[in-house]
Parts: sequence; C-alpha cells; structure tokens
Amino acid sequence: MKLADAVHAKPATTCPVPYDIAKAAKSAGAAGNAVPATGSDTVSADTEHTVGADSPLAQNQGTILYCNYRIGSEPVEVYTVGTGKKGAALPMMLPLIQRDAGMRRDDLAPYVKKLQDAQPRTGTLTPSGNVVSVELPTTGSGDILVVVTVAGEDGRTSLSAGAVQKLAQELAAQADW
Repeated sequence: MKLADAVHAKPATTCPVPYDIAKAAKSAGAAGNAVPATGSDTVSADTEHTVGADSPLAQNQGTILYCNYRIGSEPVEVYTVGTGKKGAALPMMLPLIQRDAGMRRDDLAPYVKKLQDAQPRTGTLTPSGNVVSVELPTTGSGDILVVVTVAGEDGRTSLSAGAVQKLAQELAAQADW
C-alpha cells in the first residue's frame, strides 16, 4: 500500500511494482517491442486514504495500482489490487473486467466461479481472450488480484488468448508488494 500512496502523493511515470514487461512478453511469445507506456496517464493509484469513506476501496482497506505498457502498438493495462479483506478485490474489479472483456452480465457468474476455483497464480481468461485475472496467495486476511487487459481501441488484440494468459501469469509472478 505504501507504493500506491507514494504514487498518489507524487504522480509517477514509472510503475513502482517492477514489472518486466519485456520478459513477460517474450515468455508469452508476443511479437513487438514491449515497453512501459509514455505520458501522464501511465501510472496511477488509489488507496483507502485517497477515496471517500463510502468507497468499496475504503471499506475493504484497499489499494489499486494501475500501470500501462505497450506491446507493439497494443496497450497492456495492469491493475494490481490489494485489500485487507479476503475476497474483496474481485468484486471491486468486476465492472472493469466486464467492460474490457465486453462480457454480458450473464457471463459474470461463470467467470467468477472459474476464478474462485483456480489455484493461486493461475490466470483466469475471460471468454473474449483479452483479459486475465490472477489471484495471488496471501497470508492473513488480505487479498491480492492482478488484472491484465490487452486491447486496442476496438477492444481486440492480435495476441492469442494463450499468449494473453501467459503474459498475465508472468506479470503476476513478478508482483512483489
């Protein structure tokens, strides 16, 4: 949470979680130059301290860190979410997952079940093949979820679903916060 607090206090252009996008892209077999995105919206964060008291983030002692990358011309968005309550990260991220994957409401419950049944560090791919959620193991009552979206402006990606899943799993394996 300290990393996200620091990003919120002083906007950054480098992700404080040392994700190696080039290594992850290579491992996934993704073609194209894999680099951090540039510009002012490349890294952002919200914590329980930076949102209203009624926010789900505050109610669940949470933090959301957003880091943006590119593989070739495609944006790769990495959301790292930590909460102080077990099972709280996924419900907070479902609207984003639904939007980015173009999921119908009826597809959400099967996706949630699939993710909840998955072993930690196993990427759960959406039916669209461009969004993967990876739960990380935690000790205590907390919850950590990494959500990776790969999609151009039309919501599609040239990467195979398997490559997106491998990319997300590799990035999640690098998460250390």
